[in-house]
Amino acid sequence: MRQWYKLTTLVHNTNAAGIVVTNFLPVRTMKAMQLTPGGNRILTVPNAGGSSEVSEVLSFELLSRCFNAKLTRTEMEVSYFPHGGSITDYVCQMCHVTVGVSVTRAMKFYGEYTLDDALRLLNKKLKGGWGGIARERER
Repeated sequence: MRQWYKLTTLVHNTNAAGIVVTNFLPVRTMKAMQLTPGGNRILTVPNAGGSSEVSEVLSFELLSRCFNAKLTRTEMEVSYFPHGGSITDYVCQMCHVTVGVSVTRAMKFYGEYTLDDALRLLNKKLKGGWGGIARERER
């Protein structure tokens, strides 16, 4: 409950900053899951490349099912200024606020995942994410 409260507080307070951690252990395969329309859209529309589609879909499914998030843009539907910076994985509406979401996976194949590992990952993600301003494209 503490993470849920923290997320809703961060979404509503534009002057606040923070990180919400979720551990996800699937009990079925992606093929066996019944996805929301937004999750299905993230899975089926073209994205910017890489191997992040499954993480993005599961991230949206969590926000949709727990916070009634509605997908408004996928990563290729968002306009950026200036061009060439990091991109947002998707944009959704939740708690009556438009939120840009950038998904990351935190894991380690050998040894224990440490605080230093997490800090290195978050610094890399956050430094790359401030290269520009994401703007929703006019329809």
